[in-house]
Amino acid sequence: MKKFNAKLAVVLLLGLSLITSGCSLWPSSKSNYDYVQVKKGDISQKVSVTGQVKPAESVDLAFGLGGKVRSVNVEVGQEVKAGQSLVSIDSSDLSASYQQAKSAADGAQARLNEMKKGARAEDLQLSQTQLSGATTNLDNIKTKATVDLKNVYEAALNAAQRSTTMAKSAMLTLTDIQLNHFLTSSPDRDIDDIANKKSFALVTLLGASGDSGKWTAAMINPLTGGAFGQVQSALNNPTQENIDQAVNQTVMALQKVKNVLDAVPITYDLTATDKTNLSAEKSNLTTELITLSAKQEAIRVQKAANDSLIATAQGAVDNAQSALVLKQAGASVEQIQAQESVLKSAQASASAVAAQIAKTIITAPMDGVITKQDAKVGEIISPTVPVVSLISKTKYQIETYIAEADIAKVKVGDLAKVTLDAYGGSEIFDATLIAIDPAETILNGSAVYKTKLQFSQDNEKIKSGLTANIEIGTQNKTGVLIIPSQTIMTKGLEKFVMIDDGQGSLKQQKVEVGITGQDGQTEIISGLIENDRVVNFGN
Repeated sequence: MKKFNAKLAVVLLLGLSLITSGCSLWPSSKSNYDYVQVKKGDISQKVSVTGQVKPAESVDLAFGLGGKVRSVNVEVGQEVKAGQSLVSIDSSDLSASYQQAKSAADGAQARLNEMKKGARAEDLQLSQTQLSGATTNLDNIKTKATVDLKNVYEAALNAAQRSTTMAKSAMLTLTDIQLNHFLTSSPDRDIDDIANKKSFALVTLLGASGDSGKWTAAMINPLTGGAFGQVQSALNNPTQENIDQAVNQTVMALQKVKNVLDAVPITYDLTATDKTNLSAEKSNLTTELITLSAKQEAIRVQKAANDSLIATAQGAVDNAQSALVLKQAGASVEQIQAQESVLKSAQASASAVAAQIAKTIITAPMDGVITKQDAKVGEIISPTVPVVSLISKTKYQIETYIAEADIAKVKVGDLAKVTLDAYGGSEIFDATLIAIDPAETILNGSAVYKTKLQFSQDNEKIKSGLTANIEIGTQNKTGVLIIPSQTIMTKGLEKFVMIDDGQGSLKQQKVEVGITGQDGQTEIISGLIENDRVVNFGN
């Protein structure tokens, strides 16, 4: 006993010495650890609960989403089979979203496959050919865009030239009528209004001075400024900027000329010729305004179309260039890991939409008989409101309560394995989850959710009141990366493992985990690749 106490004292002193000196008891060499390799395998997640056998009763079924009823496939009294579609709501928007998400996932998978294979000579040649083709296509699109826009601008300039000429002719016609009938004021002659509007029109159209309201045709004819002059300048130097200014100024001038023509009272005692000429000039100006506005819109549309086509073609060049560079360089481990994360994310998005689509169909969770059916085609249905009731054809169900932490893992239709205490663990019965209460129940101060399961077959051994031990299979995944759960550590909100870096040291590696199986394995979504060596802390 004295020898034992002496040895214990030495151990305690040694331990105290290590602690006070700051030495770590953590093994200093990676050779002191056991390792496990990251591998691909299958994993199943289950939720285990205890329940009680009860006589079968009616199950109320509701949609997980609201929407318009698309089809009603059953009526009261009809026998249905488990999995049969009973009522559905419109899911066209979700279906389109699913196709997009599925395409993204397929594209990510194809990209990952390419990265893992590496580039072959024929792949490099193909990428170079694709880049060359994309570059040629971009050049062709730019050339065509330039020609198309030039043609649209030329058409607009020609229209503006014609419009200014016609507007000048209209002003001369107006001047003749003004000089013949509107130089003396009278109750039905507002000569000042006509003169003022004429002055504004001549300033904008021909660059006249501000007192040109009563100028004669001989004074107007020599004018070449204003919109008229800008059009001439654009003809001599047809840049896009010059044409834009000329067309815009011409539109303003046409509007002012039309204003002065409209100021002439048509009720006044004009000659038939005057009235005809005035009406013709108004009609011509209206037509020119419509034509020039259409030319302005054509320019805008052509620019937008050119920008879109060039951007698309440039994107194709960029993508082809990136693909070639990537194939030439080859994919690194980090790039493959990043692409795997992209794939997982895309697959998760597709799965999420698929889960939403599943909520648009009410299916029979068991064989039974319809006792209620309230849905009508075209009707708007709210979520969680029972629309169909179904009574089981078997005699017994299981009632149980699932904890808040596990309720998100299960769904109606999940399969379960059941043992009854009365018969031990060797007698296994199949069951299906058929209903989950939408609201929680408080038991012993905790939130739980009442759940019902239906036995798949009648059996004379099943009796009301028996205690049932239930394992609900919630998720099954095949061919995913898995490692023992005991190798994963948590720091704050992050999870990580220690891996062999291949250079004689360990390094901390952050990981994203998926489901955890009953066999102690955990799915790895990102952070590791197959055959990585992970420290096994369990050993």
